[in-house]
Amino acid sequence: MNRIRFLSGAALAFSISTLMLPASAVAQVWQFPAPAPMQRPNGALENPPAERVLPGGSSDPYEPVNRVTWKLDYDYLDHYALRPFVHGYVAVVPGPVRTGISNFTKNLGEVTSFIDNICIGELGSAGINLGRFVTNSTIGLAGLIDVASYAGVPKKEMDFDTVLGKWGVSAGPYVVIPGMGMTTYRGACGTVVDNLVPAAVFNWWQYLAYGGLKLLDARVALIPYEKNLDGTMDTYIAARDFYLQYKEGKVQKDGTIISRPDLKKASEESMKKADEAAEEYLDEIDQ
Repeated sequence: MNRIRFLSGAALAFSISTLMLPASAVAQVWQFPAPAPMQRPNGALENPPAERVLPGGSSDPYEPVNRVTWKLDYDYLDHYALRPFVHGYVAVVPGPVRTGISNFTKNLGEVTSFIDNICIGELGSAGINLGRFVTNSTIGLAGLIDVASYAGVPKKEMDFDTVLGKWGVSAGPYVVIPGMGMTTYRGACGTVVDNLVPAAVFNWWQYLAYGGLKLLDARVALIPYEKNLDGTMDTYIAARDFYLQYKEGKVQKDGTIISRPDLKKASEESMKKADEAAEEYLDEIDQ
């Protein structure tokens, strides 16, 4: 029975998560194909793919399609459905209750972080993950109270997307999925792997409820940044660059060196250009 439960849960996790993953990524996760040149919506010619390297060795060959999907997700689904719901949730549900829900989902994430930290040899961090999970799951009432943090135990969060990056796997093409948001080929693969753990523990409705709570908690955390994104001249570029730089920052954290020097050099150059562009934009606003 447990074996059947595990296989059914894993299949459900794979089915949901692979909605984020183009078919070509499954076959070529370790070596991404060079995409064909594209043309921008305004008719301007796009630079060759080799010249459009973004943080983490990513690229945006599907930009025209991504922009359409981003408009659907951001201008309609988020603005007219998700954003009002999240703001209503914050206004109605008491802070301690929201904190308890957030703690509960993050406590379950300690299990995947434990496994992911082992994958990169961070045994000390993995031990902290295990200690936090046991402490919060018992004394913290199934994780509703973050007792470990009150005791001064630091969080050592890790995900398989970051693990792959630390192993030297490039982020791959950037994609925006309808109703699911931003990801990359590597990020989608990481999501599939990380979802196998809760899928093995929960039945299908518990798994969907857990995923919904994680989505809700993640969206609530973005409320303070809504005005910043809404005020940018191009929300698509702003969100894409922030997402990729954030993901690459997690890979490079603690002085990690990518095992592929070409990707590291390209990533550093692209991040430098992004910083320069941001400074120019701020200068224009000040003038």
